[in-house]
Amino acid sequence: MAAAVEIASAADGLPDVSGVGSILMVGMGGSGISGDVMALVASEHGRVPVEVCKHYEPPAHVGPNTPVIAVSFFRRHRGDPERHPGRALRRCRSSP
Repeated sequence: MAAAVEIASAADGLPDVSGVGSILMVGMGGSGISGDVMALVASEHGRVPVEVCKHYEPPAHVGPNTPVIAVSFFRRHRGDPERHPGRALRRCRSSP
């Protein structure tokens, strides 16, 4: 983990994260498992909490300083279009 932090710290052009209070991972069904893993790792090694959203409405505290990461293992021919991550991202963007 320390090596990953060192590599990331040396990357150029990253945005300022001083105002970030949490990170929101969006994923439904099996796609949400990656958020669960990230939340667990962040709870032990991270500087900010990672919250996982597995439904259509983002938490009330999500705002402009909350990075949102959408994860989907969606397959068009087999997946349920209701569970497409674009729907959840649109909800996050339109929330006050």
